[in-house]
Amino acid sequence: MSTKREKKCPVLVVTLGDAAGIGPEVIVKALAVEKLRQRACFFIVGDQRVLQQGIEVAGRGFEFEILENGKEARRQPGKVYMLDQGNLAPGDFAIGQVSVETGRAMGQDLARAVSLVQDGLADGMVFGPLTKAALNLGGYEVKDELHYLAQLVKMPAGAVFGEINKMGRLWLGRVTSHVALKDIVLHINQESILNGLQLLVQTMSSYGGKPPQILVAALNPHAGDGGLFGTEENEIIAPAVSLAQQRGISASGPYPADTIFLRYIRGQGDGILAMYHDQGQIGAKLLGFNRAVTILAGLPLVVATPAHGSSFELAGKGQANEMATQEAIKTAIRLAAKNKRQ
Repeated sequence: MSTKREKKCPVLVVTLGDAAGIGPEVIVKALAVEKLRQRACFFIVGDQRVLQQGIEVAGRGFEFEILENGKEARRQPGKVYMLDQGNLAPGDFAIGQVSVETGRAMGQDLARAVSLVQDGLADGMVFGPLTKAALNLGGYEVKDELHYLAQLVKMPAGAVFGEINKMGRLWLGRVTSHVALKDIVLHINQESILNGLQLLVQTMSSYGGKPPQILVAALNPHAGDGGLFGTEENEIIAPAVSLAQQRGISASGPYPADTIFLRYIRGQGDGILAMYHDQGQIGAKLLGFNRAVTILAGLPLVVATPAHGSSFELAGKGQANEMATQEAIKTAIRLAAKNKRQ
């Protein structure tokens, strides 16, 4: 029977990410920090041989127990369990290269992690850096891990979900995400802007704190400069901000993208809504790359990951920085705890 202490201990399931990249290394380095490890109980889902490879590359490690399923685990702070998938031998792939084998294993590991959360054996999940191209090669015909997870949890048609980034105190949402630059304007409308604002505010509120003030970015240079460089600000973005204000969201803008981060630094807002991926990511990662976390918001489970890729150029060298992975774990623990209290 579980003790009171065990019941209070959050359980996170962690996947190793792309085995050909820095995923196993940064997961090992993060979980090797005892102070962090004591904040939860952990399931690692992946191939034990890949985990061992990560331990060798990282040059550090931790004790773990191998289980067949999560039902055998005890909810004790600091406990780490390995659920060995046996799905990826290190000899089957090359470090630093995209492959079918690593992509297939990534998808299998994510699917099992989701099942553990859905079955009530874990409170949330964190996945190591993935490679979208490998995931696709592995047989999962999705554009990114967000949409793969949405498939796994059977998100209904029309449901609003997306990526929210957290870098220290800064929160960042975006109206469009993994879309070709030439197609961005096709996806920007009042509904998509309102959805982006609501998702950002809901995620920030779930984390805790005062009602946030959101700064909304313009699309065009100089916020269109009265229509000289585009009309989206006057015709779409400003009306969407007004509608959001009417619905109780504290938002302002649109502000030129080249100064919106200065407004944040000066304390004029708590979060930023960008119109497209790189518009927000460049400034945000300059402010806190090694602390950057991606939250997959809008899904019916807590999911977080470091906001960087597999870094093939660093793979196998033991040089990868694990701070963003630590932050992802901390963020997932806090969101899971808040979620359980609601």
